Amino acid sequence: MTPHEAPHPTPPRGADAGRLLLVETAAPSGLADYLAGKGYRVETAPRWRASACDLVISDSVAELEGRAGWCVHPDGPAVIVRRPPDAALSRVEVLELGFDDCVEETCTPREMLARVRAILRRRARSRAARAQGARRYLFAGCRLEVASQTLFDARGRRILLTSGQFVLLRAFLEHPGAVLTRDELVRLTQGEEAQVFDRAVDVHVSRLRQRLLDAGAADVIRTLRGSGYMLDAQVERPLGG
Repeated sequence: MTPHEAPHPTPPRGADAGRLLLVETAAPSGLADYLAGKGYRVETAPRWRASACDLVISDSVAELEGRAGWCVHPDGPAVIVRRPPDAALSRVEVLELGFDDCVEETCTPREMLARVRAILRRRARSRAARAQGARRYLFAGCRLEVASQTLFDARGRRILLTSGQFVLLRAFLEHPGAVLTRDELVRLTQGEEAQVFDRAVDVHVSRLRQRLLDAGAADVIRTLRGSGYMLDAQVERPLGG
């Protein structure tokens, strides 16, 4: 293991903060030291590789499409992409692949820290919800299973959701018929403490709509111009479900 690939020491106060894999194909940026100083266990590597981590931060845009399946599984690591200025894929295209977040390479360490914290909080809440037991939502002929974060269509066909799509859909299902602004959706999916850095709510909703279209539940999320979004469907929560 080269010095560039060596794990960074973790301050005692951050022993439970989370495990990060930082993939930097160019020269080290100093981000690893910054995040390690905030209590995270940070491992660095010059390329993607299997790692028992909670979150991956990578500037390796060329390998994205081959790794997009990572973030579909609810127990897989979250992925933040640091997009170089000359990247072939746009930020929207990266998000459409299903990754949790995409930032410009010039993103400051402080902003990256806030994004890491928000995503890991969201993942922790999602795991806690699954641990409570098999809960489900029925709507528009579809079924959402909380335990597996899986959407089923009327024929029982599985529609895989990313972690971000799951928490967004669950926010809508918890508030059927309510108009949710973009800021409210950020709060409901990332937590009360989250600073609103990500203004790509429209992109996330668009991706979720495509999954719902795949499940045969088209047009259940309405756009209210100037106001926000609304789930236009009756939602059932079976007892014991």
